[in-house]
Amino acid sequence: MNAIRKKQIDIFHADWVDGTTFCGDDEIPQVQHQVTEIPERMIPFSEAVKKKIAIDEASKTYVHFFEHDFKFWRFIRNPRKYFKRLRKFAGVISPDISLYLDMPLAMQCYHVYLSRAITFFLQKNGFKVIPLIRWSDKRSYRFAFQGIHQQSTVCVSIYGGQKDEEVRKIFYDGFIKMIEIVKPSRILFYGSIAPNIKSYCEEKNIQITEYKPKQRNDKISVRKIFNNFFDLPLFK
Repeated sequence: MNAIRKKQIDIFHADWVDGTTFCGDDEIPQVQHQVTEIPERMIPFSEAVKKKIAIDEASKTYVHFFEHDFKFWRFIRNPRKYFKRLRKFAGVISPDISLYLDMPLAMQCYHVYLSRAITFFLQKNGFKVIPLIRWSDKRSYRFAFQGIHQQSTVCVSIYGGQKDEEVRKIFYDGFIKMIEIVKPSRILFYGSIAPNIKSYCEEKNIQITEYKPKQRNDKISVRKIFNNFFDLPLFK
């Protein structure tokens, strides 16, 4: 079968997941546990690939995908095309492919699969990648937390749903479940951290780092660390 496949054009991107382990009944690709430092700054993909950024700034900045999907879908279709531009940055946050509450569950699962597959593909091509965990309602828990090593650094965000009370409740419930299953050692949070999330992390002794722009229209997000952890490697 593999010999036959080698003669075909790989439109399903089997090379992205070549060498990984597949997790759970949905066979979500497992990503590597590799990043220990905490990024100083983050920049959206759409800005990272079009803006000229000084080398010293880029070396302390991770590229994120917390923006509308259409702004980075070209990367999802062909990540290799952007390798050269992304290599000047310190690392990448996994693609944040949307999981809408009214989206068919099969599509939600596929979006999680895609995010993990591209994460693994980037990692095996030499990129430092911090895995992003995205979930919707309780139905998504079956696959949303698969493929992530326990005790690792992960990134989360409620991007796009901050103003919706129902979404905030669903996010918080999933956040608790994520900590129960993944047991992250530290969490990077893109956006403003709600008091209930901050207090829960303090209760569980999990370091959480907030990333948001200094000013309303800034594209670069900077970190703010909560909990007094002094032995963690940070970018200076």
